[in-house]
Amino acid sequence: MSSGGAEDDIPQGERKTVTDFCYLLDK
Repeated sequence: MSSGGAEDDIPQGERKTVTDFCYLLDK
């Protein structure tokens, strides 16, 4: 899941959650 432009629409707080979630999936 590499959506470069879409991430700009995500608020900072949600962005961290998404990043953490992707990190968990990546494990």
